[in-house]
Amino acid sequence: MVRLLDRWMPLKHVSASPIHKQRHEPTIMSGEVTPDPSQRQVMVNLGNRTVLFGPSAALRHVSHFAPEDDAQVLPPVADEREVAEERIARTLRVSEFESIRPASEGPGFDIEAIDRSGRKILIDIKVRERDPKPRDFDDQYRRLQTMSSSQDGAVAEAWHFNIERLKLVIMSLDKGGMPAFSTLVPLDVWQRTDKEIFRRQQVVERVEDWVRRIDQLYSDIQSWLVSHHDLKTERTRKTLMSEELMQKYAVPDRELPILDILRGNESLLSFVPRALYIIGARGRIDIISTSGTRLLIDQGVSGKPDWRLVSAESRRETSAFDQAALNVLVVQQ
Repeated sequence: MVRLLDRWMPLKHVSASPIHKQRHEPTIMSGEVTPDPSQRQVMVNLGNRTVLFGPSAALRHVSHFAPEDDAQVLPPVADEREVAEERIARTLRVSEFESIRPASEGPGFDIEAIDRSGRKILIDIKVRERDPKPRDFDDQYRRLQTMSSSQDGAVAEAWHFNIERLKLVIMSLDKGGMPAFSTLVPLDVWQRTDKEIFRRQQVVERVEDWVRRIDQLYSDIQSWLVSHHDLKTERTRKTLMSEELMQKYAVPDRELPILDILRGNESLLSFVPRALYIIGARGRIDIISTSGTRLLIDQGVSGKPDWRLVSAESRRETSAFDQAALNVLVVQQ
């Protein structure tokens, strides 16, 4: 995976960009309290992906934005960091904001927004591959203090985008002038093309299907070993599933069980899920023993598994993995 330079990347100003009009509920009347940053929803393109950030995904919420609101089809890029700055300015949409445009005043600011109470918000946007460190916040705090005091009625904020692990941290000042932080997490992620919209939910469903297929395979193996009275199985050990596509679409890491076949306290075979997204198959499991490792892949279609044992001599050759094949593996140990 291409990694970003370990530095802040200030957003480039975009000239002659129209004001983004927001589609929201009726405008809040002057004098009402503006919702705090932690309750916002932010839709923005970060390269090839459009991300909807918002409050904790574990909480119930009504989405203000959806793929249908993301009308722009942007050309795909090989390195998302090269275009992240410019595409943030072009695609940024925020609930509770009436308008968004490139900042016309205030050195160091990138975005000028008007919220639904009519208040101006000046935003300094930072793009990075990881979460900011305390020293980064210290420098930003001093800048927000200076900018807020120099702008008539305007509010200054710093938005920190982690584009690798998908997180948005908004730093602002509270009524006492002290730093306040709001973390927004991905509520949805999608990639839009002329032909289709690929959504986070499709990755979630693929992972769930992988979990079900592994569970069914383990159940089959355990049933095939019933006649082997000297053997037992365990599913107590775990391996962590954290694949690139899961990270790109904000799908949480998943613990998967390892199936151990034991004779007494001695492990004969261990079935370890290795990868879901592989070329030419719908998942791979490693069968590990003291004599080596064999590969087990699912080449099924239409949702029906077809587990195949890869030849130890040639990875291009496979054979059906069934009770007879398992017995051969057991005998070889």
